[in-house]
Amino acid sequence: MKISFFKKIISLIILLIFHNNTFSQEIEAEIDLNNCTNDKVHVILNIHNFKFEDSIVYHFPKTVPGLYSTIDFGKFIKDFKAFGNSGKLIATRKNANNEYIIINGQNLSKIEYNLEDSWDEEISNNSIFEPAGTRFEENEFFMLNLYAIVGYFDFNTSMKYEISIKKPLNLDFITANKSSKINNNTSIFNFNNFNELSTEPIIYSHLDTISFNTNNCTYIINTYSENKQINSALFLDTIKSVIEAINFHFKNFNIQKYYINLVFENWIEIRGGGMEHKNSTVIVLSNRIRYENLFFSIKEKIAHEYLHLIAPLNLQSSITNNFDFSGTINTELLWLYEGVPEYLSMKILLEKKLISESKFLKEIGCKIYDNEKMNDKNYSLVLLSKNILNDSLSGFFLNFYYRGALTAFAYDIWLQKQTNQEYNLTTLIKDLFNENKSQPFEESGIYSSIEKFSKTHNSEFIDLYVKGNKILPLKQFFKEVDLELIDSLKTTYYVLRYYITNKNSIQEINNNIYFIPDSSKNIFENDTAKILEINHEIINKNKTVQNLMYANNNKFLNVKYEINNKILQSDFRTLVFAGVNKYYSILNTNESANNKFIEFIKN
Repeated sequence: MKISFFKKIISLIILLIFHNNTFSQEIEAEIDLNNCTNDKVHVILNIHNFKFEDSIVYHFPKTVPGLYSTIDFGKFIKDFKAFGNSGKLIATRKNANNEYIIINGQNLSKIEYNLEDSWDEEISNNSIFEPAGTRFEENEFFMLNLYAIVGYFDFNTSMKYEISIKKPLNLDFITANKSSKINNNTSIFNFNNFNELSTEPIIYSHLDTISFNTNNCTYIINTYSENKQINSALFLDTIKSVIEAINFHFKNFNIQKYYINLVFENWIEIRGGGMEHKNSTVIVLSNRIRYENLFFSIKEKIAHEYLHLIAPLNLQSSITNNFDFSGTINTELLWLYEGVPEYLSMKILLEKKLISESKFLKEIGCKIYDNEKMNDKNYSLVLLSKNILNDSLSGFFLNFYYRGALTAFAYDIWLQKQTNQEYNLTTLIKDLFNENKSQPFEESGIYSSIEKFSKTHNSEFIDLYVKGNKILPLKQFFKEVDLELIDSLKTTYYVLRYYITNKNSIQEINNNIYFIPDSSKNIFENDTAKILEINHEIINKNKTVQNLMYANNNKFLNVKYEINNKILQSDFRTLVFAGVNKYYSILNTNESANNKFIEFIKN
């Protein structure tokens, strides 16, 4: 009896020691936003209870959930240093874009580095998608995606993290992450693993906030506008109508609070976008978009990102659930994760009359043109999805928003025809969601579920246009719902509301620009022209003019400007930044009460 008792005690002690060494491994990260200089923050990692052998590799992710493209956060790391238990430096070297090797790391106790924000890098094909990146504006605005700030060791993403963030006293913060407050400027965030750490962003700023309640959930709109001209109230009714339109079809999201974070920057380019999270979305746009285009962008992006609460945030495969941050394995379901929400968001907006029929058809026409520009016709959507992180195919990712959405549109038409209008894509997604929302599914199994719920044969559509690379006969599908695709291209212009200046000296001319499509005359002969006066008011700061065009409205501006050391003066129409979109016309050929397209949308 006594021997047995002592054996149990010894076993318990061994178990406790093992538990302490194995399960209490934790990285404590300190991020100090008070010492932000030149858009850099300092990061300190304190390492506890780790038993490293020889060299160890510190990784940043190659890709992150919701992005589906390769990223290089390592290029923003500066002055990387590692320290041993005695405080002495340990030798390190950068091994690859996102890897730092710590040599002889057995006694590693601390890592320090400076981190530049990702929004300031020059725009290129390798730029970080803004909602997925970081922004550090001293005492003004910080957007933290923690996976871009803190990494993991030797592909081990199961370690725990305690993140301490010190903020300027004048800034508030918003996040769906749970936190504990240490004092007025320090908060602690705890995560069980790297996947959990990557779930929600944290934003620090002077946030303009408004909220509403519907479907047993509180929706909190937080807005940051760099030029202070846009606030949350501006979009309240618009966003609420979009949320209620989606909730009309999908009511079982099981969330109590959802954050809608809107960020408007003084960009001269059309850039930014949205990114989904489990309890929030971040949408980043230029604040110079004309209001009518701005409201459409908000509607479309809110609808798309909110629909991600279905797929991939809840309706998700085991591959997506066990996300591979190294980018070795990727899902084959991007047609479901991105193509279907892109289409359904537009369909639901049209169904609830939040956009017009002509706007819906024009957007579809744009997607047809953009799809044609992609040279990926030899690849199926499934094959593209599996291999989208390969360098040779990464440029095709955007086609899940074009070809993926068009395929979803055609599939919806096909489903309704096969089932005599008794079943559609919206209902199929609801059925798949309700079946799989409690646990991840195997990717190969989703196709049998599609057949089970729709009572159709995958061989007649999915195998041809999703798994296979057969070209979609869009004209044939459109004809089923009284739509006609016109082969000739049309051109439209999109414009911004300001003339172009440098980032810190914005001068608004007119909020209501009526742009005439055929107006494409460049005013200035070179991009170093400087505006000196507008309507005889002196412009004190130098303003570089880029891509300025004129619109044929009734407002003239008297502009004095300098080119090649010559002072010139003229009356110009309103100045705007402009770009071009091309699209195919799609006509509704039936104006009778028995219009098939209208019935299709309602169904």
